[in-house]
Amino acid sequence: LDSQRALYGAQQALINLPVKRRILQLCNLKALEQIRSQRPDTPPEGLVPFGPRGGFIAKNRMDASGGAYQNKSNWYDVDFNCVVNEDATEVTSFSIAIGGEVPKAAWKERRLPGN
Repeated sequence: LDSQRALYGAQQALINLPVKRRILQLCNLKALEQIRSQRPDTPPEGLVPFGPRGGFIAKNRMDASGGAYQNKSNWYDVDFNCVVNEDATEVTSFSIAIGGEVPKAAWKERRLPGN
């Protein structure tokens, strides 16, 4: 319940952002929520939604590919697709694929911050 309240408060604070920035933030929040739910043993402490091979935000959709989330001193692969409503105030469709650990040798190429 507390996380739902926090998510609602964050969504309300996003209303004043430009639309693409709002979509990015709403979708990132949803991704973090899903990662916490699906991977309770490695909860996210940071998220880089787009890898060097890209991703995009267009109209009311965000396709994030090649991204990663951080837990402690490790990064884990994540890709997600997100659709928001016409006003870009809430997520209406979301899918996520969470992969394995990203090897440290790949961090620089993928632009993932080190410790």
